[in-house]
Amino acid sequence: MNKKFRKYLFKNLILVIILMLLLSFSTTVLAEQVKFSFNPEEVDFEGEVNAVYLAGSFNDWQPAAEKMKGPDADGNYILEYNLRPGEHQYKFVINGEHWFHDPTNELTTADGHGGKNSIINIGEKDLEEAQVGDGEINKEFVLHNPENRVHLNKFNEDKVEIRLETRKNDAETVALMTKIGTERNQREMSHYSADNKIDYWTVSLNNLDEALEYTFLIKDADSELLYHQNGSGFNNLKYFFYDPSEVESFKTPKWVQDAVFYQIFPDRFYNGNPANDPELIETYKSNEQRYKNIVPEWYQGIKESESHQLNPDNFTDLDPSIHPKSGWHVFYGGDLQGVEQKFNYLKELGINAIYFNPVFEATANHRYNTADYGKIDDNLAVKGDFEVSEAYFEKFIKNAHQNGIKIVLDAVFNHSGFEFFAFEDVVENGKDSEYSDWFYIEDYPVTTLYEQRTENIEPNYQGWAGYGNHPVLNLDNPEVKDYIYKITEKWMDPNGDGDPSDGIDGWRLDVANDVKARHPEFWQEWRNFVKEINPAAYITGEIWNNAAQYLQGDEFDAVMNYRFREAVLAFIAEERIDAQDFINRINEPNLDYPTQAVFSLQNLIDSHDTERFLYSSGGNKEKLKMAAALQFTYPGAPMVYYGTEVGLSGASDPDTRRTMLWEERPNGNSPDQELYQYYSKLAKIRKENKVLRTAGVQFEAVDSEPKVVIVKREDENGKIYTVLNTSQTAKEINLKLKNEVRAIDLLSGKEYQSDSEELRLKLEGYSTEILKIN
Repeated sequence: MNKKFRKYLFKNLILVIILMLLLSFSTTVLAEQVKFSFNPEEVDFEGEVNAVYLAGSFNDWQPAAEKMKGPDADGNYILEYNLRPGEHQYKFVINGEHWFHDPTNELTTADGHGGKNSIINIGEKDLEEAQVGDGEINKEFVLHNPENRVHLNKFNEDKVEIRLETRKNDAETVALMTKIGTERNQREMSHYSADNKIDYWTVSLNNLDEALEYTFLIKDADSELLYHQNGSGFNNLKYFFYDPSEVESFKTPKWVQDAVFYQIFPDRFYNGNPANDPELIETYKSNEQRYKNIVPEWYQGIKESESHQLNPDNFTDLDPSIHPKSGWHVFYGGDLQGVEQKFNYLKELGINAIYFNPVFEATANHRYNTADYGKIDDNLAVKGDFEVSEAYFEKFIKNAHQNGIKIVLDAVFNHSGFEFFAFEDVVENGKDSEYSDWFYIEDYPVTTLYEQRTENIEPNYQGWAGYGNHPVLNLDNPEVKDYIYKITEKWMDPNGDGDPSDGIDGWRLDVANDVKARHPEFWQEWRNFVKEINPAAYITGEIWNNAAQYLQGDEFDAVMNYRFREAVLAFIAEERIDAQDFINRINEPNLDYPTQAVFSLQNLIDSHDTERFLYSSGGNKEKLKMAAALQFTYPGAPMVYYGTEVGLSGASDPDTRRTMLWEERPNGNSPDQELYQYYSKLAKIRKENKVLRTAGVQFEAVDSEPKVVIVKREDENGKIYTVLNTSQTAKEINLKLKNEVRAIDLLSGKEYQSDSEELRLKLEGYSTEILKIN
């Protein structure tokens, strides 16, 4: 993980709020105590070691939350930590800011910042197997928490879904026992899903307009267990209670269920107007001046440089790679005109929604250092005229909508750029600035970026990840909050007439967890404001780990589903987990999140912050095709990162942001048209088969075939099974069916006829079949 990023988190640790779901069995029953050991002498670290901490995916990568004991006589730092079964990533943090993967553990994965995370796999704890029909019910595993939207989920004014958890294979039936006034009813609950240890049961109640009291009756053979608010048993019974008039429904935009997203990093997609190419780069020549921009040819890569001060005479080459020190500062000239000129390309691909990385005025090519939230960057529109650029963007939105394309913008509200008008005023006027309390200033005068970069001085104000060009905004200040609200409304309803149809269709929230850590109520309040402007606006957050606390109906509609990516990466690209582990991991969001959020997730396999999937899979195109097939046949909205559909590769940021492949390049690199057609077919399959946008999901691992998995989608709209063989060798499997059926592979057109209750399939190595069952 990035060192400055971890330092930033350390500084703000006291502000971090972690809302844990009530899973009473997680540590007492399922967890295993793991002993971590680290010796600082085994890594490249110079300086005094004051403390060592353990951080990882299991504690939201908090750099100083888990202090290790030590050193012992051998210089080792030790910590015993409870981990649930599954794969976990971790690092050791010296003094709360210097990050190192485990030098004694060879199992690693890319951390997205050019380094590595260590990986530990925790096997299933040896528990006595439960057995349906043995008459024993393990009450330790029974759980219903009405405070969790997953367990008590109000879809709309007419429907509520109720969920219960039991030990896997422990119960024959589960029933919801209801009482409305004097009327009592019993409803059988359906088996929703399962992981290695838990069965999940669900039932929906429709047209419920009165308060409801309820309990659960669990049966196995001749045993019965009544589960209620006071625990279990028939004594001291206390009903759970639900009053629909007191609970807000969780409504997500209906259009997202049908969306196919395309993520565009504006500077790297297409240069449709060379006249608006930038003249300056982010690197400072002095306090007042920046260096002139170097605009490479579209096909050129960026050499590795020992300095941020670039040498234009020896800077580019034909290697498409973009190296870190120099690669963050170079503009290629991609713009909105380029996107507009490629609308037909996107439509043919099957895209109907674009998520843009930032488009507001900024000095860096990533534009996460906003200079003015009220201006479309003129280097993306009409150079030298922000008013005309804004008018152009409004026409761009209208044209996109006419082409059936929704527009989602990046909301970078945690921090601004150094050039932000309010921060520039603070730099100029110090503590006398009227904007001094818009930020977190430690002392005056404010150190400039030039001083920070030439004299290696730390910023004397809070910057995101410790970076001086990202001063953190004080969203508790009413003036700052009011400014953000005005900006929000401006782009959602540009002409202010109360009709949002001419505005953007949603927001992607950058570093959303950092905002919540400092300002716990901000996203709730902001959501209300957004939904008042446009109830159909989409709100999705950048949350890399379990996002359940954000998806309770009062903050986000969905998140970027990085958990999906991690599972697909481990199973398909890196081949380091088997089918059952994959099922457990990819199924976690379906069990952690409310149904309407699941169907709104942005399912991605790469992004501007990760390695390209093709790079991670060693250039294996068949692996990429398998991952894409899963994206398009899985609950939620597939999100394609620009260029992935034509074979664009790239390592970690900034190399993941190479220029789009439009034509053959001097180095022989060219867009993969066969891959493009494959993606287009996937989008067509998704569009033509409603079941892929409406049905829940079930999984099946094949006995003795650890690299084969079956993903099942089935409801009143049809039945489709996606079958993946992640092995290099061909596999023959028998697909179990209830009745004699016919099936067709929607990818190849191959037809099957079952004999009795099985369908015999032969899967080539690294292949996918999407079977429509008739």
